[in-house]
Amino acid sequence: MKTLISVGQAYRPTGISATSRSASWVIANVYTGVDGRQYAKLVNAVDGTDFKTIGVDALGDSRLFTPVAA
Repeated sequence: MKTLISVGQAYRPTGISATSRSASWVIANVYTGVDGRQYAKLVNAVDGTDFKTIGVDALGDSRLFTPVAA
């Protein structure tokens, strides 16, 4: 199943408390890698200098990430 995501959506790693420094990550960019897979560049909602890139499929896996309500 494809995960529908868009820039600006926020996610929290599953099992991380909402008060944690890395509580929320916001999608800054979505792109297709050279391997043909879709990736999302995430920025930490608290520290805008903290980035990470993960596969879009991981965002749809509730064992890994939980969407944050707007």
